[in-house]
Amino acid sequence: MVIGALRRRGVDRPLALSGLLVDTLSYYAVYLVLAVIAFASIWRRHLTGDEWIPILLAFVLLAAAILACLSLVDRTRDRILPRFLLRWRRGSYLAVWLQEMDPRAIRDVRTILWAASCQCAVFFLEAATLWCIARSIGIDLGATAALASFLVASMVATLAPLPLGLGSFESASIMAMHLFGTGLEASLATTLMFRGLTLWLPMLPGLVLMRAEMAHRTEAQRHGT
Repeated sequence: MVIGALRRRGVDRPLALSGLLVDTLSYYAVYLVLAVIAFASIWRRHLTGDEWIPILLAFVLLAAAILACLSLVDRTRDRILPRFLLRWRRGSYLAVWLQEMDPRAIRDVRTILWAASCQCAVFFLEAATLWCIARSIGIDLGATAALASFLVASMVATLAPLPLGLGSFESASIMAMHLFGTGLEASLATTLMFRGLTLWLPMLPGLVLMRAEMAHRTEAQRHGT
């Protein structure tokens, strides 16, 4: 859907696919670095024991596997897809797209660094939103604690087999904020307000835009383009 939306806006398919790969690569690279920093901040303050280590290890393995696969796409794009996947129509489409991909964006260090900087800014803005909500209801939550709480909750939501991390993000956020001295009631209120502003509220324009994109896609398929 992303590639189709970019093509309708005049972006060539090889460049659209390269941009999508750069976006995913930079996202997980920044995500991994910030996650390790967040856990280091928690352990440095002796706020928890070893019960969070399995979550960190699982996330590190997942992120490392994704980054390894993405880094191999440029070198082995004609062999990275298994044969059984090529028998599937969408799998064959993906194989063709990988062949058409423009590898220059993935090899461009400046592009990767710029994308990583933007991804880092998104994480910081998310944490700043959590911090502002906490401060607005009278909770003394530090900026570092807000960033660590958000990242811990995001990691748990990423690992949990639940759509949008429903329930897993909220529980992990409450637990993480509680480790930094925030009461359970205040942590619950802050987390629910944060999810309302950053997840549920953006869904309204998101659903409208997605419906418009699906309508364009259906129309294009009807005309065979």
